[in-house]
Amino acid sequence: MASKCNLPKQVTIRVVPSPISGIAIGVYFEMGKKNNFGYTVFVDAGGIARIHIEEFLRTFDETRFLFLMDYVDPRSNFTGRVTAKVLSMSDLQRALRAFQAFDGKVPFPADYRKNLKAAIGRGQNPDDYRVEVQLGY
Repeated sequence: MASKCNLPKQVTIRVVPSPISGIAIGVYFEMGKKNNFGYTVFVDAGGIARIHIEEFLRTFDETRFLFLMDYVDPRSNFTGRVTAKVLSMSDLQRALRAFQAFDGKVPFPADYRKNLKAAIGRGQNPDDYRVEVQLGY
């Protein structure tokens, strides 16, 4: 297991070749125990999305408090590894079902539903893209 380290202040996701705006990317933060945390972002017209620590920590804390037995505090269990992938159509459908189940119970990013439905409507093939992750400390 990798040694635990500080969470990045910012995570930058770059999709190449540069896609149309709105491609949905799953970003995964590896934990030393229990479940990893996931966060969905939608890239801009340049193929880039940025997540700041305040944003992903707020979401992780809400997830952790909702599912106490499944998650640990990312501040002390993050391994230092962040991965990302273009979400498949089945991933997007699962994300939409999760949104529908938890909307109103937990906060979602602004325009999450609209962006998710647009990605589903457009379709996206993970094999068409390569995803790069850059951590900023």
